[in-house]
Formats: sequence, C-alpha cells, structure tokens
Amino acid sequence: MGLRRTRYTLSLFQIDRETLESLSDVVEDNSHGIELDVNHRLSRALSGHIGYGFERYEFIYVSSGKENDDYHTFSLDMSYAFRPELITQAGVEYYDRSSSNSVNDYDETRLFLDVRVEF
Repeated sequence: MGLRRTRYTLSLFQIDRETLESLSDVVEDNSHGIELDVNHRLSRALSGHIGYGFERYEFIYVSSGKENDDYHTFSLDMSYAFRPELITQAGVEYYDRSSSNSVNDYDETRLFLDVRVEF
C-alpha cells in the first residue's frame, strides 16, 4: 500500500518442510513470520526506511527432539541520491535470536555505509 510519499509493505509467510534424506538429523523444519517496512521520501533525493521482522523456526531433530528459534530484526536507514547514478545509503540493523537451546542465542548490531556508482 502506498501514499503519495510513503509506502507500507506487510509480508507474511509460512513454510513447512520434511527432510528427504534418510540420514539427516532434522525430521521437520517449519517456519512462519511477518515483516513490516515503511519507506518515506523526504525529498527528491533523500528517503528513509524503518523495518521490523519476526520469524519463528521449529525444528524436530532425531537426536535431541524439538527446538524453537525466534528471530527479531529491526532496521533504520537513509539513502541520498547525489545524482541518478550516485547513491549513498547509511543505517543500522539489529538482529536478535532467542532459542529454546540457549547455546544458540545471540544478538548483533550492524552499522553500514553503502556508496554506489552505476554506469
């Protein structure tokens, strides 16, 4: 859905998979999630983006049973087009994974700067 300067995007998904290999430790891999993005044009050259995503993965292992992993993703970035062929983007992304197996828990923050020249 979009307004004059703002575009909203909502995505939903669900994936259910069973292993095809008889020697695999993973019996089933099921996942579902949601993603929400808001893009806003502040001017002809400057635009901003904010996003959130949630994903849940459910694994069933032969050796250890069931495991659930929850992923949360937050993002905030800005892009500026100096010219149509020269675009700069800068932002921050935060990832968090919590798992029923605490060994697999982690979080991470990424800062990025991207400069592109297209010919």
